[in-house]
Amino acid sequence: MMDTFQRLHIAIRDVLGKECDVLRMEPNFHPIMFVLKVSNYVVGFAELEFVLKESLYTADEAFRTLYAEYASEWAGADLALVICPTQLKSLPDDIINRWEFDPYFCRRFILDMSSALDHQLRRLPFMPLHLGSEISESRPPGALDFLLSNGVSRELSESIVVPHRKSEETILRQCLEGKMGDLVWRKSLQKSNIEIATERRECTRLTRLRIGNFRAYKRTQEFDLDADVVVLSGPNGIGKTSLFDAIDFACTGGIARYEDLPRSKSDGMQKIYANLDYDGTESFVAMDVKHGGIENKIVRYVNSAAESKSDHDKHDRKGLLQLLTGSSETIPGMRVDNLINLFRASHSFAQEFHSLTPDSFKKDSSFSQETVSRMLAFQDYV
Repeated sequence: MMDTFQRLHIAIRDVLGKECDVLRMEPNFHPIMFVLKVSNYVVGFAELEFVLKESLYTADEAFRTLYAEYASEWAGADLALVICPTQLKSLPDDIINRWEFDPYFCRRFILDMSSALDHQLRRLPFMPLHLGSEISESRPPGALDFLLSNGVSRELSESIVVPHRKSEETILRQCLEGKMGDLVWRKSLQKSNIEIATERRECTRLTRLRIGNFRAYKRTQEFDLDADVVVLSGPNGIGKTSLFDAIDFACTGGIARYEDLPRSKSDGMQKIYANLDYDGTESFVAMDVKHGGIENKIVRYVNSAAESKSDHDKHDRKGLLQLLTGSSETIPGMRVDNLINLFRASHSFAQEFHSLTPDSFKKDSSFSQETVSRMLAFQDYV
């Protein structure tokens, strides 16, 4: 029977597709078994019998001691520590998260040695992606689908899942009044996970943007953006932020920094999104995008923001985001608001609205350690 080192060595070699650069460690660096050099990373692998709070930080300290020994050789490398428990013991999520998201000294990950290693290793950010390879991802069903599949009524399911729809007190009162349907739980016969085929996709390139009667732009303006890097420069009020607003609107049908403002669906949008000297002319944003050698011309009007037109085809907001990201996969249970948030978080950071950390920016000007840890780990989402 293979030991932990042998299993990991074979699995890493299979994922890399070649023999790996591995340095075995002496017993005085226990629990560090070996160090892997891959890309610009130096990765320590530590074997633990159980995942305990004390053992996590023991492995941390051993890796620090090891680094001190090889500091001159590893000075320019990125560091990562992978914990490999032979048996998993439940720890509170907050302890695991605090350890994994701690940004100091190195990045941290846990591999479950009781499960297949191939898929777990491929998800680590320092392992190279294989161009053209297709990976089968497994994700749990959405909360709404999960509740419905287990016999919970739609009214109660949506009340629980949709933010701010009903308060906890209202949900409880209506359950007691019998307004939420039968309060039953039938164990679902559906698969607990949803298999999603993902593959490395070609990037979509925004090549041209036209803005008319929108935010700072009264007359129609056209911008050539067909370059690897585009720099916007100009004094305050010239329209730099409005250009980013226009891209956000064209892609998602809204502007992130205005979405918390109370407004009616049509009149309110027209007043906020149109130029201040609005004269009744249609407000619109049009963009040319290129994907896989195919060019698309997309236009979205403020007075019909829920849909866009692409070379005479109409798209709802979800359909356009799939077109822009090159995704043909329909993700079960994915609400359009969640898809928009995910798109903004991964594609459209803006100077006034950082989609992954909006609460921190609104409450005060300082960040908690947890928030900084998340921001430093943004390369996970690339």
